[in-house]
Amino acid sequence: MNVSENGPGYSFVDRPLLVFLPAALFAAGGIAFLMLGFREAAGDAPALTVAGVTGMAIVLLAASVWIGSHAEEIRVDIDPARRRVRLQGRLLWRRRAHVWSFAEVDDVIAEKRRDDDGDWMWRPALLLADGTSVPMMANWRHDEQLVTAVRQSARQALGKG
Repeated sequence: MNVSENGPGYSFVDRPLLVFLPAALFAAGGIAFLMLGFREAAGDAPALTVAGVTGMAIVLLAASVWIGSHAEEIRVDIDPARRRVRLQGRLLWRRRAHVWSFAEVDDVIAEKRRDDDGDWMWRPALLLADGTSVPMMANWRHDEQLVTAVRQSARQALGKG
């Protein structure tokens, strides 16, 4: 996550670029199996072979889409001069944007949970006045110091710390 100062405010940008590598590899594999399926269907291959190759292509392409859906770029701009917080999320196929006033943001918290191996993971989140938490990172991190530093910077920009 990149943190940059914009005058009195901050911009927090989370770009999980490494997630795109396995997504691209799965997509390439899916396309290769799809092409192989077309080639086998055009030849004298048994129907079961064509179905298996096509099924593998579908599984690989679906895995690529699923992995890509976890690679959202999230940008949070905290602007003390206008007293607003703006969050923008971007995937290849979707954009989202939310704007909150400082009064609507109670705090910045560090959400915490365990991964599959039992190790702790964290991510910073905006805690809204209605009790909703809005993640500032698309994916959880094992780096507690990074999340703590982001949380402290965000709280400072909000005038809460």
